[in-house]
Amino acid sequence: NLFAGTYGTGVFLSTNNGISWSAVNTGLANTYVRSLAISGTNLFAGTAGDGVWRRPLSEMITSVWETDLTVKDNGNILQSLTFGQSPIATDSIDSQLGEAVLPPTAFGFDARFHLLTGDESWKDYRSSNKDSVEWLIKFQPGSGGYPMTFSWDTANLPKGSLYLKDLITGSIVNVNMKTDSSFTLTNSGINELKIDYTSQANSPTAIKDVKELPTVFSLSQNYPNPFNPSTTIKYQISKPGLVQLKVYDILGREVATLVNEYQTAGVHSVRFSSDYKLQTSNHKQLSSGIYFYQLKADDFVAAKKLLLLK
Repeated sequence: NLFAGTYGTGVFLSTNNGISWSAVNTGLANTYVRSLAISGTNLFAGTAGDGVWRRPLSEMITSVWETDLTVKDNGNILQSLTFGQSPIATDSIDSQLGEAVLPPTAFGFDARFHLLTGDESWKDYRSSNKDSVEWLIKFQPGSGGYPMTFSWDTANLPKGSLYLKDLITGSIVNVNMKTDSSFTLTNSGINELKIDYTSQANSPTAIKDVKELPTVFSLSQNYPNPFNPSTTIKYQISKPGLVQLKVYDILGREVATLVNEYQTAGVHSVRFSSDYKLQTSNHKQLSSGIYFYQLKADDFVAAKKLLLLK
């Protein structure tokens, strides 16, 4: 979830990584926003001259999901455990909230995720900004004994993958919760299961073509070097801007301008040929010898040597 404060049109929310935006300005009298902050369960906006506006996150973020997992023993004693994602939840066991991984009670039916204080005893929410989450389920049957049945509503599950697995090898129990709506456990030696969740954005098919943007500027050595008749020069820029890549001879005279344009952040490459006419109107061939290529982008300047052998 992304929030944007604008100067004149208020606060906007995107729940799909910036593809689309919607205004969330209920109660905001002054739409000239100078600053944004999230604290606890609220979003705060500092406005131009009219103080601070506050709105609960739960009123704006409606894409948060939750569903119930029903655990039942052979005597039809059951418990529904609520799990899902919340923008205000912890990402792991939080002792300050009273969470602890505890075994079930000594006698009688029991099933739970993490024991929480107060009225949240059967709930376990994890933060929605995580691409992968794991819920641990501890359980034991009552007098009815095994088998234990686990059931859920597939319609309430989010995009991505969810699997119900054992904690021993992950293969004794390995149920696709998106295609199956229940599972019956007959192995009385298993009293723990887990739910593995991977968001759609983090699935292998979704990210196979995603390339991380570079965090620094750099200029690589040309390849091949020495070269004849052409070579490749690679460089990376960490933010968009004007980029210049030029070639000079050993006396410092400009031989060719390979790049002189606005470019986006990323990894770039360009071919440089010994055929001088590719860079100038003079149909000359470069002679063998040492040349230098220099990259300028933002405040970054770097140069490297290349060698032409004919």
